[in-house]
Amino acid sequence: MLGVPDVKFSLTLLLLYMGYVRYRRFQRLKNIQNQYSRIWKEGKLEPEQAQEIIQNYLFYEHPIIIQLGTQSALIKVYALPSFARLLVRTGQLKSPDSISKRVADTATLIATWLSCPLIRPGTSSDPDSDPRGAIAVARVNYLHRKYKISNDDFLYNLGLFIQEPLDWVARYDWRRPDDLERDATFIFWKEIGMRMGIQNIWGDRKEMVEWIKEYENLHLVPSSDSEILANTTISFFLRRFPAVLGIRPFFRNIALTLLADRHRTTMGLPDPPRIFRIAIPLILKFRGPGLIGAVVDALFPESQGLRRLWEKTLVRLNLANPDKFPGPKWKSQGYRLEELGPIEFENQGHEEVLEMAAKLQGCPIKGQWGI
Repeated sequence: MLGVPDVKFSLTLLLLYMGYVRYRRFQRLKNIQNQYSRIWKEGKLEPEQAQEIIQNYLFYEHPIIIQLGTQSALIKVYALPSFARLLVRTGQLKSPDSISKRVADTATLIATWLSCPLIRPGTSSDPDSDPRGAIAVARVNYLHRKYKISNDDFLYNLGLFIQEPLDWVARYDWRRPDDLERDATFIFWKEIGMRMGIQNIWGDRKEMVEWIKEYENLHLVPSSDSEILANTTISFFLRRFPAVLGIRPFFRNIALTLLADRHRTTMGLPDPPRIFRIAIPLILKFRGPGLIGAVVDALFPESQGLRRLWEKTLVRLNLANPDKFPGPKWKSQGYRLEELGPIEFENQGHEEVLEMAAKLQGCPIKGQWGI
């Protein structure tokens, strides 16, 4: 048995470790503040600098909560009748396969312009500058032009991408985002919105928040399309869990809990049990400031060896959805950004997309990135 000195020593080590972790966690934020606070306060923070700030909290500080907040933003859009009607009409969310592809393509395109250098005309003299961010935006522009979407609906989408992920961080993660991070997020996404041709983008965050509230008051009303999309999407995400022992209903209640009350009601979804509404936010809030982040352990596009055998076994036992594992269906051997989007447009618009990307980048798209 451990004696009193051993217990004290162990507790001391634990406290020292927790102090070290806390120091290291806040050191990243301090470094960002030291590097950018002055130009931010002077109103001179550029989109390229804002992107570096975003990458810090996206990749290192809050990766899981940011992902959940982004998914929440995507679902909240379904509460907008005009947008829900469009998605139902196009049939892009009518089956598990089409939903999977839309989710994967959307995540890939957004991750590309978040991760790859944000280069504007005149900001780089290197003809070999990485154009992937510009190609990703150009591909989204090409796909959006296939549909009739109002500028205000574009604005609402943009506002949710700016606001929702960091609101989730403020509610559920180990620290709140500071004003520098929120302004950097606004500056970066405003640049993306301008590249998409969105008009009348707000001048600052305060104006954006007020506009979103007013827009929701005017346009968030119940619709059958919204209800269809919400139920279809939630059911799709629940497919990753086994359909035994009430596991899927349990996670459905979690999903309902995490949706904002107003959007849940507008989409015709039921209220979750009271115990979920109390417990789930508490669990997320206090899941532990010692979380360091996620570690990517895959060395190959597809699993190999024993891991691959384990995945096949889970699928055969109906304990896992085969669509959740990498494979040729999801272009695990590689993809080109100008091909992403609905299947019917996969082989269309490639040259047009690269021409648009060249205008965004300020130089022709050549080499391995060109056609």
